[in-house]
Amino acid sequence: MRNLKPILILPALAVSALAAIPAPADAYTYSTITTFNNTNGAEPESSMIRSGNKFYGVTENTVFRYNSNNGHFDVLWTACMTTGCAYNFFGKLVIDTNGNLYGTAVDGGANGGGAVFELVKPATGTTWTFADLYDFCSVKVGTVCTDGKFPNSLAFDGSSYDGTSQLFGTTSFGGTSDDGTVFTLHLSGGVWSEKAIHSFSGAPSDGSGPRSVLFVDSLNNLWGTTSSGGSATNRGIAFELAHGANLWTSPWTETVIYNFCWNGGTCPDGWNPGALVADASGNFLGGAVGGGANSDGLVYKLSNGSCHEGGTPTFWCSTTLHDFNGTDGKAPYSELTLDGSGNIFGTTIIGGANSEGAVYEVSGTTETTLYSFCPAAGCDDGSQPMAGITFDASGDLFGLTSTGGTSNVGVLYELASP
Repeated sequence: MRNLKPILILPALAVSALAAIPAPADAYTYSTITTFNNTNGAEPESSMIRSGNKFYGVTENTVFRYNSNNGHFDVLWTACMTTGCAYNFFGKLVIDTNGNLYGTAVDGGANGGGAVFELVKPATGTTWTFADLYDFCSVKVGTVCTDGKFPNSLAFDGSSYDGTSQLFGTTSFGGTSDDGTVFTLHLSGGVWSEKAIHSFSGAPSDGSGPRSVLFVDSLNNLWGTTSSGGSATNRGIAFELAHGANLWTSPWTETVIYNFCWNGGTCPDGWNPGALVADASGNFLGGAVGGGANSDGLVYKLSNGSCHEGGTPTFWCSTTLHDFNGTDGKAPYSELTLDGSGNIFGTTIIGGANSEGAVYEVSGTTETTLYSFCPAAGCDDGSQPMAGITFDASGDLFGLTSTGGTSNVGVLYELASP
């Protein structure tokens, strides 16, 4: 398991055996596509992306592709092709219009602080070319990496990436206060340059430890969450970063739009929030790992309004769409996926009928558990899914588990729609 797992901030998540819950009448059909075995990958934690009939993703030590048309699974690159497995891949990939892939290594790289890389698609043959675009911890003040340390997923503006526009992302540590950064990468003259456009400063006025992929809106403003920081409870924030006239040279302005658990207590509005995804009405949806009515996490909606936090106005308003109760899932970590009707799909790390995680759907405020992992000894179907759901063109669901399978290092699975 990668050495940064504590970023999840998952205290007291051990659960006892839970009573089985009946499958819905219109149950999805589960199948294991690939079992990871350390050679083809191990412990995937990040969601896949899809281009046509091909799915792309990362494990700790590989970048892979799955073709749903012919069932072929291919390792495109392994970190061990370089000396000493110097990269530890993590985060959702970006694919450009030429089929090249961009991603992050959460640690490793030239300075041990992580890197951004590109995999160039071969014009002929099957050999992809690996390029290290930027190594974090290239700029330090004392022991603090002011340019950021341990990057997460990349993001970009628009529905397709052109391979030259700016990329955005977060680092879980580094920045001026070592509380993490939002960064951008800029290509000029064939060379990528990096800039931390916001350094988080932690509680009580700012967030700390961002770990989720950013949402880039149509105006190139950035929206995201941090796993901690914010208010006196230090349970995470949702934020916006608005740019100036120029995305690269102008300063960016942060606004904290919501402080999770701002009222303290058992955090009925959740803590340790996941990535934000926008719905058709301009609201943001996400999952929170803990808190809620049962302290098992929840799915939330943030709406732009004039809600108060401790008497202070102008914050966004939070609505709980579903409180998990253990039997239907616990600790919803992954980013959410919306279908064409606005229904929400996601995974929980643990909970479900067998306490090993679940895939769920929320329609309005009604939750349905679509699959509970590990119905039999050995968890050959996988367990503890940390990655979210990716749809194919037919509406079938594809995902990854971080453990389970015959080698206990995860699986790639499909849930065929009824």
